[in-house]
Amino acid sequence: MVVRSKTNSLKSKPLITSRHSLSPDPSHIPEPATYHQASKYPECNHAMQAEFLALMRNKTWTLVPPPLNSNIVGCKWVYRVKRKVDGSIERHKARLVAKYFHQEEGVDYFDTFSPVVKPITIRLVLSLAVTNKHIRDLLRRTNMADAKPISSSAESGSRLTLSGDTCLYRSIVGAL
Repeated sequence: MVVRSKTNSLKSKPLITSRHSLSPDPSHIPEPATYHQASKYPECNHAMQAEFLALMRNKTWTLVPPPLNSNIVGCKWVYRVKRKVDGSIERHKARLVAKYFHQEEGVDYFDTFSPVVKPITIRLVLSLAVTNKHIRDLLRRTNMADAKPISSSAESGSRLTLSGDTCLYRSIVGAL
């Protein structure tokens, strides 16, 4: 079999570097790579301030004294320019990300834990639980026996609170 690489008849493919038009735009701001570059643009400063306020509002971290013989995790700003379909700027986004690659397993940390549950896992556990008589009785006790499952995305950052009868809540949780 003769292939194109043997006959030197390969066609070069054009390299597309952007989905958006490359026409010069006076309001065009390149994606900064460093804080020093980003600090020159008020849009990036506003995005950094919004991200920092969101981190503080969500109580993402607490300041503690550094432990001895461990590497301190640094952080850096990552900037993105979000665009609309037509290529115009929708918003500027800034993320403060941790530089975990400075840590060593066994020295700085021992275990990793990610408290993330996929909706399909919850659906599977609930469908298995419904077959169990104990769970059906529990659903009847809470007046949820006729509830139908729906797909709903949970709002990020929302907190569940107790409302109504706390004794009923505790008995339900205890029955699980």
